[in-house]
Amino acid sequence: MIRTTVIIVFWLLAMNVNGQSMDSCFLNYEVSKIPNDVKQEIKRFYKKRFVLANPKEKFQATDVIEKRNLKERRLVFWTQCSDEFIIIYEHGGYAYHRHLMVLRNERGQWKVARNIGAGKVKSIDQIKEQLKDESVVSFDHF
Repeated sequence: MIRTTVIIVFWLLAMNVNGQSMDSCFLNYEVSKIPNDVKQEIKRFYKKRFVLANPKEKFQATDVIEKRNLKERRLVFWTQCSDEFIIIYEHGGYAYHRHLMVLRNERGQWKVARNIGAGKVKSIDQIKEQLKDESVVSFDHF
Protein backbone atom coordinates (compact mmCIF):
# COMPACT_ATOMS: atom_id res chain seq x y z
CA MET A 1 0.00 0.00 0.00
CA ILE A 2 2.76 2.46 0.91
CA ARG A 3 4.67 1.68 -2.29
CA THR A 4 1.61 2.36 -4.47
CA THR A 5 0.87 5.58 -2.60
CA VAL A 6 4.46 6.76 -3.03
CA ILE A 7 4.32 6.06 -6.77
CA ILE A 8 1.11 8.08 -7.13
CA VAL A 9 2.52 10.93 -5.05
CA PHE A 10 5.59 11.13 -7.28
CA TRP A 11 3.32 11.06 -10.34
CA LEU A 12 1.23 13.95 -9.00
CA LEU A 13 4.23 16.02 -7.94
CA ALA A 14 6.19 15.55 -11.15
CA MET A 15 3.39 15.11 -13.66
CA ASN A 16 4.10 16.62 -17.03
CA VAL A 17 2.76 14.13 -19.55
CA ASN A 18 2.61 15.29 -23.17
CA GLY A 19 3.32 18.84 -21.99
CA GLN A 20 0.31 18.93 -19.67
CA SER A 21 1.14 19.71 -16.06
CA MET A 22 -1.10 19.10 -13.06
CA ASP A 23 -1.67 22.87 -12.96
CA SER A 24 -3.45 22.73 -16.34
CA CYS A 25 -6.04 20.22 -15.14
CA PHE A 26 -9.50 21.60 -14.54
CA LEU A 27 -12.30 20.37 -12.31
CA ASN A 28 -15.55 18.97 -13.68
CA TYR A 29 -18.79 18.71 -11.73
CA GLU A 30 -21.13 16.76 -14.02
CA VAL A 31 -21.60 12.99 -13.89
CA SER A 32 -22.86 12.98 -17.49
CA LYS A 33 -19.46 14.22 -18.70
CA ILE A 34 -17.51 11.32 -17.17
CA PRO A 35 -16.45 9.20 -20.16
CA ASN A 36 -18.43 5.96 -20.51
CA ASP A 37 -15.29 3.80 -20.58
CA VAL A 38 -14.26 5.26 -17.21
CA LYS A 39 -17.72 4.50 -15.78
CA GLN A 40 -17.51 0.93 -17.11
CA GLU A 41 -14.11 0.36 -15.48
CA ILE A 42 -15.41 1.61 -12.14
CA LYS A 43 -18.41 -0.75 -12.40
CA ARG A 44 -16.05 -3.62 -13.29
CA PHE A 45 -13.79 -2.76 -10.37
CA TYR A 46 -16.66 -2.76 -7.87
CA LYS A 47 -18.35 -5.79 -9.47
CA LYS A 48 -21.74 -4.16 -8.91
CA ARG A 49 -23.94 -1.22 -9.72
CA PHE A 50 -22.13 2.09 -9.42
CA VAL A 51 -24.10 5.28 -9.97
CA LEU A 52 -23.41 8.84 -8.86
CA ALA A 53 -25.68 11.78 -8.15
CA ASN A 54 -24.50 15.20 -9.33
CA PRO A 55 -22.90 17.47 -6.71
CA LYS A 56 -26.02 19.40 -5.66
CA GLU A 57 -28.48 16.52 -5.95
CA LYS A 58 -29.83 14.71 -2.91
CA PHE A 59 -28.33 11.28 -2.24
CA GLN A 60 -28.53 8.60 0.46
CA ALA A 61 -26.05 10.25 2.83
CA THR A 62 -26.97 8.17 5.90
CA ASP A 63 -28.15 4.67 6.74
CA VAL A 64 -31.65 6.08 7.38
CA ILE A 65 -33.50 5.48 4.13
CA GLU A 66 -35.50 8.58 3.18
CA LYS A 67 -36.38 7.60 -0.37
CA ARG A 68 -35.59 4.31 -2.04
CA ASN A 69 -34.70 6.00 -5.33
CA LEU A 70 -31.77 8.06 -3.96
CA LYS A 71 -28.28 7.15 -5.18
CA GLU A 72 -25.73 5.97 -2.58
CA ARG A 73 -22.87 8.04 -3.98
CA ARG A 74 -22.54 11.69 -5.02
CA LEU A 75 -19.86 13.26 -7.19
CA VAL A 76 -17.73 15.98 -5.62
CA PHE A 77 -15.61 16.57 -8.77
CA TRP A 78 -13.49 14.80 -11.35
CA THR A 79 -10.50 15.77 -13.47
CA GLN A 80 -8.51 14.24 -16.32
CA CYS A 81 -4.87 15.04 -16.91
CA SER A 82 -3.61 13.29 -20.02
CA ASP A 83 -3.74 9.53 -19.26
CA GLU A 84 -4.78 9.98 -15.62
CA PHE A 85 -8.35 10.34 -14.37
CA ILE A 86 -9.20 11.35 -10.79
CA ILE A 87 -12.65 11.25 -9.28
CA ILE A 88 -13.71 12.39 -5.80
CA TYR A 89 -17.09 11.22 -4.55
CA GLU A 90 -19.13 10.94 -1.38
CA HIS A 91 -20.35 7.53 -0.25
CA GLY A 92 -23.40 7.51 1.98
CA GLY A 93 -25.10 4.84 4.00
CA TYR A 94 -23.57 3.53 7.20
CA ALA A 95 -20.42 5.58 8.01
CA TYR A 96 -20.51 8.40 5.44
CA HIS A 97 -17.09 9.00 3.82
CA ARG A 98 -15.40 10.29 0.67
CA HIS A 99 -13.35 8.42 -1.92
CA LEU A 100 -10.43 9.60 -4.04
CA MET A 101 -10.13 7.25 -7.02
CA VAL A 102 -7.27 7.38 -9.52
CA LEU A 103 -7.60 5.62 -12.87
CA ARG A 104 -4.79 5.22 -15.39
CA ASN A 105 -5.17 4.70 -19.13
CA GLU A 106 -3.16 1.58 -20.02
CA ARG A 107 -2.95 0.84 -23.72
CA GLY A 108 -6.25 2.57 -24.43
CA GLN A 109 -8.17 1.09 -21.47
CA TRP A 110 -8.89 2.74 -18.14
CA LYS A 111 -7.82 0.78 -15.06
CA VAL A 112 -8.41 1.69 -11.42
CA ALA A 113 -4.96 2.38 -9.96
CA ARG A 114 -5.95 3.56 -6.47
CA ASN A 115 -9.01 4.19 -4.31
CA ILE A 116 -8.39 5.82 -0.94
CA GLY A 117 -10.21 7.90 1.66
CA ALA A 118 -10.51 11.48 0.40
CA GLY A 119 -11.22 13.41 3.58
CA LYS A 120 -12.45 16.88 2.62
CA VAL A 121 -10.50 17.23 -0.64
CA LYS A 122 -11.72 20.16 -2.75
CA SER A 123 -8.78 21.00 -5.04
CA ILE A 124 -5.92 19.55 -7.08
CA ASP A 125 -3.45 20.70 -4.39
CA GLN A 126 -5.47 18.90 -1.72
CA ILE A 127 -5.40 15.73 -3.86
CA LYS A 128 -1.60 15.91 -3.82
CA GLU A 129 -1.58 16.33 -0.05
CA GLN A 130 -4.07 13.50 0.52
CA LEU A 131 -2.03 11.06 -1.55
CA LYS A 132 1.08 11.94 0.50
CA ASP A 133 -0.68 11.00 3.75
CA GLU A 134 0.17 7.37 4.50
CA SER A 135 -2.46 7.20 7.24
CA VAL A 136 -5.43 7.49 4.85
CA VAL A 137 -7.83 4.57 4.65
CA SER A 138 -7.50 2.42 1.54
CA PHE A 139 -10.70 1.42 -0.23
CA ASP A 140 -8.99 -0.61 -2.94
CA HIS A 141 -11.19 -3.60 -2.20
CA PHE A 142 -14.17 -1.80 -0.64
